[in-house]
Amino acid sequence: MGMSTPSDVAERIRRPEILSIQARGEYLYAACGESGLRIFDIAFIDHKGFSERIVTAPVSPLGQRFFVRTSFATAVAAPSTIAPDPTRQHQPGNHEQDVHPMYGYIFVTDRDEGLILVPAGTLLDGNPLNNFLGRELTFNPDGILKGARAITIVGTYAYISCDIGLVVVALDDPKHPEVTSVVGEPFLNHPRAIQAQVPLRVCL
Repeated sequence: MGMSTPSDVAERIRRPEILSIQARGEYLYAACGESGLRIFDIAFIDHKGFSERIVTAPVSPLGQRFFVRTSFATAVAAPSTIAPDPTRQHQPGNHEQDVHPMYGYIFVTDRDEGLILVPAGTLLDGNPLNNFLGRELTFNPDGILKGARAITIVGTYAYISCDIGLVVVALDDPKHPEVTSVVGEPFLNHPRAIQAQVPLRVCL
């Protein structure tokens, strides 16, 4: 278990600029520009007897770190709005199927750094003593994701809009992302947002 520093506590109470949000389970992920990735607890949003409806944490800020510093976080996405935990130990007798490892991550785009993977397993395991977030991977080969401003997850692919256009990143092995396609000019010029429908149709 980690330990928060005074600067961590100051970061927790700082009011961030929120550019993108993603709700998942009992948490709300937020891309907050210069404040990076911030996580808010929304488990009690419908509890009228609770003093605060949305909080950065229901416990002391010294007991967790619910943010990850980045240069300028622009968007955040998760593979699902529910919270399957790929890090959970399965009982053999239950014959459970494995959960794809990408469900154990939060995917953040950063204007300068590209794509950032943050392990989310500590938010899914029900243990309140290990909620210390940190980045596991920064992905921006040859600066291809410069100016990244939006991200959508479809299947095992991330669709990212950035200065070059639309970049498709394969996440089948989350620790080793791969750029599979780039659609730029003359078809796309600085796309700002992405939306997907099933059957797959990408709308910009």
